[in-house]
Amino acid sequence: MKIRELHIYGYGKLENVTIKKIQDLNVFYGENEAGKSTIMSFIHSILFGFPTKQQNELRYEPKKGAKYGGQLVLELKEGKATIERVRGKAVGDVTVLLSDGRSGGEELLNELLWRIDKGLYQSIFSFNIHGLQNVHQLKGEDLGRFLFSTGTVGTERLLIAETELLKEIDSWFKPNGKKPAINEKLREINGVHKELKRAEQQNEQYGELLKQKSQIEETIQMKQKEMYGLQKKLQQLEEWEKLLPIVKERRLLQSQLQQSEDVSFPTDGLPRLEQLQQLLKPLEGQMKSLSERNKQMEEELKLLEPNRQFIEAETEIQQIVEQVTLYQQMKEEIEQWRFKREQLTEKIEDIESMLHLSMDEDRLNHVNTSIFMKDKAAHAEKKQIRLQEQKLELDQQFIKEQEELERLEHQIEQLQEELLPETVREENENRLQRWKRKDLIERELHSIGDKIHLLKMNNQKEKEQLRSNQIHSLFLAGLFVILAIWGLFQAQWGLVVIGAIGISFSGYKLFVRRKTRQKEFEVELQRLKEEEVSLKTEMNDFSDADVSFITEQLKRDQALREQLTVMKIKWEQQNNQYEKVLHAFEAWEQEMKQHEEFLLQLGRELCLSKELALNHVHEAFLLISKLKELKREDRNLDSQLLKKEADVKNFEERIERIWTRFFAPSSSSIGDKIYILREQLKKEFVNKQKYEALMEKQTELAEQLEHVTREFEHLEQEKSTLFAMAQVDSEEAYRLKGKEAERRQQLALKAEELSRQLKLSLLEIDAMEGIEPQIEREMTVRALHAVKDDIQVLQQSLAEVKHQISLLEEGGAYGELLHRYRQLQSELDGIAKEWAKRMVAKEMLQKTVNRFKEERLPSMLKKAEQYLAFLTNGNYLRILPKAEANGFLIERADHVLFEANELSQATMEQIYFSLRLALATTIYKKYPFPIIIDDSFVNFDHVRTSNVIELLQSIKDNQILFFTCHQHLLSYFEKEEVMSMDNLISKHSSISIF
Repeated sequence: MKIRELHIYGYGKLENVTIKKIQDLNVFYGENEAGKSTIMSFIHSILFGFPTKQQNELRYEPKKGAKYGGQLVLELKEGKATIERVRGKAVGDVTVLLSDGRSGGEELLNELLWRIDKGLYQSIFSFNIHGLQNVHQLKGEDLGRFLFSTGTVGTERLLIAETELLKEIDSWFKPNGKKPAINEKLREINGVHKELKRAEQQNEQYGELLKQKSQIEETIQMKQKEMYGLQKKLQQLEEWEKLLPIVKERRLLQSQLQQSEDVSFPTDGLPRLEQLQQLLKPLEGQMKSLSERNKQMEEELKLLEPNRQFIEAETEIQQIVEQVTLYQQMKEEIEQWRFKREQLTEKIEDIESMLHLSMDEDRLNHVNTSIFMKDKAAHAEKKQIRLQEQKLELDQQFIKEQEELERLEHQIEQLQEELLPETVREENENRLQRWKRKDLIERELHSIGDKIHLLKMNNQKEKEQLRSNQIHSLFLAGLFVILAIWGLFQAQWGLVVIGAIGISFSGYKLFVRRKTRQKEFEVELQRLKEEEVSLKTEMNDFSDADVSFITEQLKRDQALREQLTVMKIKWEQQNNQYEKVLHAFEAWEQEMKQHEEFLLQLGRELCLSKELALNHVHEAFLLISKLKELKREDRNLDSQLLKKEADVKNFEERIERIWTRFFAPSSSSIGDKIYILREQLKKEFVNKQKYEALMEKQTELAEQLEHVTREFEHLEQEKSTLFAMAQVDSEEAYRLKGKEAERRQQLALKAEELSRQLKLSLLEIDAMEGIEPQIEREMTVRALHAVKDDIQVLQQSLAEVKHQISLLEEGGAYGELLHRYRQLQSELDGIAKEWAKRMVAKEMLQKTVNRFKEERLPSMLKKAEQYLAFLTNGNYLRILPKAEANGFLIERADHVLFEANELSQATMEQIYFSLRLALATTIYKKYPFPIIIDDSFVNFDHVRTSNVIELLQSIKDNQILFFTCHQHLLSYFEKEEVMSMDNLISKHSSISIF
């Protein structure tokens, strides 16, 4: 990526400024306040957005009201890109236009910038005087750590983060500290814990009351369950009391249905009969009316019957009338056809000249011009065109498939190079499987810690209890000794035996049992501590950063393997496609050869020359066909002339024949005779139409009468069917039987409705049969009242116990101490979590730095050493990272090692510059951004200044934009590489290389 042009609409003091022809190594020279910093900020703002008002950076908004923003023209591998950013949302509105026509906004710009943000770009690719000032201000170990931070991320951010993190950790906890928050909280918890133990010993009654409270609460719960069961039973009895009348009514309806006889009657029988009666009455009157109208129409038809013979001649007469005009035209056509014949002769001569043919008509007629031959000629010409187009397509397709095949092969080689070796992949998978047990180990470790703490507390309690029991045992032993002595004096040996047994039991309880419990405690505590040490050792083997890296590495390797498989499949498909193109070439050549032979054969059949056969066979065929057609047309004209004269004579004879059939012979003209025939035909035709219309009406009337008759008979048949279904002979018997059927149907519907109502209830009706709801409900109510009374008594007892417990808690300090102890533990947990977060962050930061030292730092340091040796003329050769800390040792040519703070300021600046430049050209090599340098060599002597300029000129992958206010540096550059800032002061200015 290289910047070729700047177009500043308005940015700071610069307005309407255009800078073109920016070189790969370009020097911007100008005095102070000439606008160099403005241009550097402009480049950052166009690429990454204007600074927001919440940021500390200058926004460089124009003071004179010019349009805020501008354009950058970039040169990319894919072509040119124009980036325009103007005032809009917080960071401005950006528009990107590529040379291939694509356009977009922030998303497309992020793709072009490889998702690099402004901070990372400035820390890697932008050098300024501030970095050198930091070098001057640091002393001792901080200077080495600053250089290490610069070589890692490009700025001192790593050093700042590490320092702040260590300060925060010390402010939370120190092993031997007093003021940190965790240390203070631990002292406070220990004091409260001691007071809590003393308060527990003073509240022996408290535990008994808690036990009594728990028993009363359990009894109340049992009684409440019994109360809920009785309430549910009471609800069921109340519902059964409501449903009982419905059950009795349904039973009565079912009994009535069983007692009544089953009636055979059609469904909806009475309404159907009434409907049939209403339909039959109008049909009977309609039948009588239609019969009378039919007789009247028969009499009218006899009066309107037309002349059948004249009507039969209608077609012939009409044809004569229509052909009068044709008769007049036929004579005119005879003259026209003679003229047309002359034109045909000229066309025939022209076609014979185009075909270079000279053959008689018989030979021409033998040339095959059939439809089949026409299709062959047309198909041959289309095939000729298709083969030519196919040749062009095959050429293009061959180039395309070959390029695609080469591209896929290149991609497969790249993917195979990027794959992890199998040994590395298997090792990473094994490490990842071990890491997945981390959460389980953490939970086990926390559980063991709790067990150790609980075990120690129980042991302390047992010791205190043993001291109390020891006094009690000694007292009992003394009593038993007195009892035994008394038995000896009184010679009561039973008392002596009892005393001896008591003394033995007291001794066992006092000494043997105590030693056994202490030994068990020590064994269990040792086991838990060993298990805790083992789990902590296993935990220390894990690193979240390593696991994250391994996971991402395996995911990427898996994705690459899947992509490689897809690419191989695509390569096989593409290779098959490439071979298909080659086969298509061979098929095309064979088909072209066969087609030329076919064209020559067609030429021979059409009597054509070779040239016409190969290039114009279809056009020649059309001309030959046209020639044959013209000659046939010429022959036809002769015969048609004779035919026209015969047609005129035949037309006149036809008129005379028709006239003599219906009229007497007459000397009238042909036109008059035709007029008379036409008028008489009209008259007869009118009569015919009236007759036919009347006939149609009579037919419709007959059909209507027949339809009404059939409908009447059908309804009578349906009526008879209803009587048969009801098994009756008269309408009166039918109606009586219908009423009986309706009554039985109503009973069945009502019984069914009652059954549906009973199904809606959740009660089991069969199980409730025989239960008297009122008696059972009274018994359940009495039992429910008794349970409620018991619950009330228990609740009063519970209230009294709770009152006694509250008096104990309020009267002593135990409750307050217990609350205070738990509150302090909660506060300690919160503080410890915050401290643990920072410890984890410190560990992750250190592991990340170590990983960077092992994997990426060597290649970067190698390049930085080359740059440093070049800048110092070989005086300093190597930059060595410290093994135990974040810093560097510098090796001189005589192999003497120096700390960073032991070197001169200029040498430190050269080391800083070497590290920054090496970071941009090695680790971030795949991001070829322009490198911006702002007066970073002011402390170099003329020799090392010359060396650093020469070093910058040797960098080819990155564009170098060097801003300076020192005129003596210009002599180190070529004239075309220097750009003056003086011309940027005036408005509407444009600057380029001079």
